[in-house]
Amino acid sequence: MRIWLYPVLTALAACGGPSATDLECRGTLLDKSYFKICHDDDWLIAEWVSYTLNASDLDGPATRTNDYRPDPELSLGHRAELADYSGSGYDRGHMAPAEDFTRSTDAISTTFLLSNMAPQTDVLNRGPWMYLESHVRDVVRDRGQAEIVVGNLFLDENGEPVSPSTRIGEDGVAVPTHCFKALLTRANDDSNVVTAYSLPNTDTVGTYDTYEVPIDDLRYESGFDLFSGR
Repeated sequence: MRIWLYPVLTALAACGGPSATDLECRGTLLDKSYFKICHDDDWLIAEWVSYTLNASDLDGPATRTNDYRPDPELSLGHRAELADYSGSGYDRGHMAPAEDFTRSTDAISTTFLLSNMAPQTDVLNRGPWMYLESHVRDVVRDRGQAEIVVGNLFLDENGEPVSPSTRIGEDGVAVPTHCFKALLTRANDDSNVVTAYSLPNTDTVGTYDTYEVPIDDLRYESGFDLFSGR
C-alpha cells in the first residue's frame, strides 16, 4: 500500500518561496541536466518531471531524434524497456516534451529516455496532451518563463489515490489513470500565476482546457505540495 505524504519543498527561486524544480522525491531522483525525474521504481514511470522553461529555450535548431531507449541510470528490472511498450496498445507519452528542448540535439535526445515516458492512450497523447504542451510553449513565449511539473496519477472514480491496476510488458510498467501538468508563470503585473491540469488517460478525452483543475486538487491527488506559498 502506498502512503501518500505531503513533502516539504526546499526554498529557491528568484520570485521567492519554494520552487517546484526542487520537489522532494519518494523514488529515485534522476538529474538529466535539462530536467529532473522522480522515478518510481515500482511503477517504472515518473512520479514527476520538473524543469524551468525560458522563452529563449524554444524554437531552437534541433529536431526530434526519436531515439527511444531505456534509461542507463536505472538497473534492469527497475526500469521500462522498449519491449514493454511493443504491442501494448499504449503510446510512449513524453512527460518533458521533446519540443520544449529543441535548444540542442543532446537536450532533445534526453527526452526520449523511457524514464521520461508513461503509457498513454493514443487519443490522449496525440490529442489534448499534445495541444496542452503546445499551449504551455505559447504561454512561455508570452510571459518569458515558466516552472513546470509534469507527472502521473492513479485515481479511483472518486478522485482518491489508489495503487496501479493496469500494467504492461514483462516488467509491469504501470499505466496511469491520469497525467498532470502544473505551471507557474509571472503575469504582466508581476504576480505569480499557477495553472494546473489533470487529464484522464482514456480513449474518450475532451479538449485540454476541460481538465484545468484547482492547484489544491492536484496537490491532494499527487501528494505533492506543488508551488506552495507561490
